[in-house]
Amino acid sequence: MQEGELTRYPMPTHRSILIEGQRGEIVVNVCAGTRVNEGLATLLSGLLSARLGEDVEVSSDAYRIFLRGPPVMNAEMVSEALHSIEPSSIERLLRILLRNASYMRWHFVNVAKK
Repeated sequence: MQEGELTRYPMPTHRSILIEGQRGEIVVNVCAGTRVNEGLATLLSGLLSARLGEDVEVSSDAYRIFLRGPPVMNAEMVSEALHSIEPSSIERLLRILLRNASYMRWHFVNVAKK
């Protein structure tokens, strides 16, 4: 790689997010850690599912969030969803989304059995 080539390719940092993908498969590169990315993935899935009227599957790790939804979902929609989140409403939205999440019910049942 030559010296100037690196600047042509955007890289996510602790201050920026890189969204890429197409036709229903989107990767949101976020250097925020596992817990933050899990929360952000839950928020994005809930917001995009509500907007699109279909489920949006998510998985995440410490560096990225994978979104899979209907083919009409694109990086622009994900960006709009991210920008629509009001910081003051994050906790309230997460409480609502997690209360209704089936995987959380499954976890609670398994813990209660022990």
